[in-house]
Amino acid sequence: MSTFSSPTSKKSLAILAMGLLAVIPISVIAARVEDDTTNSVADQLLEPPQDGEIWLLGNSIFKTGVDPEVLERTLGGPSVSFEYHGGHYTSLWYLIANNALPELEETPAMVVWGFRPAYGALPAFRQNVVNDTEKFLVPDDPVYERLAQGIAPPDLNPLDSLAEDVDDALRRTGIFSIRSTAADELSARSLRFGVQVADALGASGAGLVEREVINGDATLLDLLNEATTGGEIQLAEERIVDGVGDFVSGEPAAFVDSFVPVIADRLDALGLRQLIIIWPPRSVAEGTPPPEEQRFVADAVQGLADAGYPVLNLYDDRDIGLDLYASGDHFNPDGRAVITQRVADAILELGFD
Repeated sequence: MSTFSSPTSKKSLAILAMGLLAVIPISVIAARVEDDTTNSVADQLLEPPQDGEIWLLGNSIFKTGVDPEVLERTLGGPSVSFEYHGGHYTSLWYLIANNALPELEETPAMVVWGFRPAYGALPAFRQNVVNDTEKFLVPDDPVYERLAQGIAPPDLNPLDSLAEDVDDALRRTGIFSIRSTAADELSARSLRFGVQVADALGASGAGLVEREVINGDATLLDLLNEATTGGEIQLAEERIVDGVGDFVSGEPAAFVDSFVPVIADRLDALGLRQLIIIWPPRSVAEGTPPPEEQRFVADAVQGLADAGYPVLNLYDDRDIGLDLYASGDHFNPDGRAVITQRVADAILELGFD
């Protein structure tokens, strides 16, 4: 069978064709498509850090554990932004610290990042499909090549890469930016309008939504999950269970041979203050943490302390019980509130001026 007759190839061709048809009129209307040939690794960041802000870097356990908006209000000072990469682990944090952050001119007040010990001890561990690793790679990186043995690029049809390039080009156009801004504004306005209409019609839930979402700290997702799942957070990007599916694991390593101390050293060399979170997996609350994981944590706590790097050790926090977890290692809304406060307290103790 010809390569171009498979369903995947047909889908890629369709995406590519639609992208090309869209690029042509957009290029004419906007007069140009922004140049994507700068070869800047920093351009791949979703939320580049700004001067004086608290910059969070993490995956789904971070996303379910910390609410950036609540954290920002609790700190009462700097803004907070979140560079989120679901299904990625310390290999990507290293690439971002080593290749993207040095290109930036702006300096955050603090970088907050962390690791789960089980995956910190697997330097090569990451999701092998729908991954962002290739965006931050640079040629001939001996540290990455040594620690990330076992990582292989995803098996993609050649057309998929071209289709992704077209999609990236579209997203970098001025028109796409205007469209995105307009969509966000319309979404906010429609929410308020919908609540007002529902309230006028006497809908029983309208007052709750307005009180909890518009004027309070909750989100529509919080209310929906509270009503439908008893409070379990189930964000779309996080429906992949860690360790299940097309993952690359690699060989286990001791703390000193992991990416963790290298990341901390890279951030320190850039003159960036940092807070390193050791995330607690569900197994700790269940009382069944693996001995090798506990050894990795003990070595990490000691090694990072000896180097003078501040650590928020949630792994050994016995107040984090099963009642704070949703599914897997992800936290529920109560857990998110507790963890967000823990992170805020640690940042305030360190200071961010």
